[in-house]
Amino acid sequence: MSEKQRIHLAVSNIGFEARDDETVWRSLRQWGYEGLEIAPTRLVGTRPYTKCVQAGEKARMLRDQYGLCIPSMQSIWFGQSGNIFDGEQAERLTAYTRRAVDFAVAVGCPSLVFGNPRQRVMAEENRPEDVLDFFAQISAYACQKGVRIALEANPAVYGTNFCNTTAQALDFAACVPGLKMNYDLGTMLTNGESLDLLFDHLAQVSHIHISEPGLAPVRVREVHRELASGLRAAGYAGFVSVEMKTQEFSVVERVLKETAEVFA
Repeated sequence: MSEKQRIHLAVSNIGFEARDDETVWRSLRQWGYEGLEIAPTRLVGTRPYTKCVQAGEKARMLRDQYGLCIPSMQSIWFGQSGNIFDGEQAERLTAYTRRAVDFAVAVGCPSLVFGNPRQRVMAEENRPEDVLDFFAQISAYACQKGVRIALEANPAVYGTNFCNTTAQALDFAACVPGLKMNYDLGTMLTNGESLDLLFDHLAQVSHIHISEPGLAPVRVREVHRELASGLRAAGYAGFVSVEMKTQEFSVVERVLKETAEVFA
């Protein structure tokens, strides 16, 4: 391993305005970024999973013109309703997730973030094990296609009661063949968790989000330096992605430059 192992950096396209797309894309490589994490609707608009060919063409454009890959997809159920703890609704969402996987294949994306807090609320009579089969089905389909489903812990403040902590998400994912985890630093900060849990289970982690509680603009913290040091020491080969709510370009530029100083 080199003295300072490279960490692969990306940014989520939910963090900036569509009007700034090309400006950000042009700047990413000079800031040390190799990837663009996508929300499918931000790449090709509404009903994205009917536009796999168009999405594939756009992914090739990002690669050929800007040197960017697509390491992760998020907001994969944007605009969808239903609940995974309801059998009939879960069947529909399973079918929709298969389409998301096909879309990921079309754009060369290896990891799908499974957040979707509103669609995973447990009723009083529900237990996490009730949806083991749901996750087994979508994970099996993804694995067949060479793609990973990455379960994300969502704190209670996001309106869900399923896998609120990193430990809960890790324990659940360990019960489903092929299911991985998306590690979210905003969750870690919100819950007051330790980075040790990440480093102890890094093999289960498919992708990492650098984020703040409430998806506020990222500000460099000491924990970022600890994270970068630990990932280098562990030889982490995946991507670390900046995630925040939509910001003006000046904010995006500041955040990406400051984050790159720590991780790139």
